[in-house]
Amino acid sequence: MKFPAAFLALCFTLHAAGVWAGYGENPDDPAAHQAAVNALPRAESRALVVETRAIQGLSSTVVATSMPLEQALQALNALVVGQVIEVALSSDVLFDFDADQLKPEAEPSLQAVLAVLNNSDVARVEIIGHTDAKGTEAYNQDLSLRRAHAVQAWLTRNGVDGALIQTEGRGESQPVAPNQLPDGRDNPEGRAKNRRVEIRVHTRKPA
Repeated sequence: MKFPAAFLALCFTLHAAGVWAGYGENPDDPAAHQAAVNALPRAESRALVVETRAIQGLSSTVVATSMPLEQALQALNALVVGQVIEVALSSDVLFDFDADQLKPEAEPSLQAVLAVLNNSDVARVEIIGHTDAKGTEAYNQDLSLRRAHAVQAWLTRNGVDGALIQTEGRGESQPVAPNQLPDGRDNPEGRAKNRRVEIRVHTRKPA
């Protein structure tokens, strides 16, 4: 018998919150029922990331991780301004040189972003790709958009509603540091800062 992923996720969350510990297997046990009610606020306070994977075509397993909102914001060095949470992820962490495929090393940062989204009342999410000034403007514009799309795809695969996400590529047009030194020489440190993916989470109430 197969169970819906959402049901399994709820079971996992309640178990993680300590709902079922010590109450046996009887779903009609009044003590277990009251414990579930009392534990729901604890369950809701955690970011739940649910991923379902088919196992030999027979069943699904639920993988869940939790991270408190404040911990996620700190890990991302996020800037919170009113109802907007701003995050800048280094493209050097997310992608290999000149590539738009996410690296395994990107996982911790993306999981932290996911925790922020799961712990917030999200109205919409902007994902904006940026590059340095190496290469042509047209190429950098395309690369920045492809990288924004890659982050969007990861988030939607991990449960974020794609209808909430807007993606944009701005290429080399909005640097946050000089690509060149005052004497005209290359500025690798500045270019590294410009290679980034910005995520702006617009919430319905202050974070």
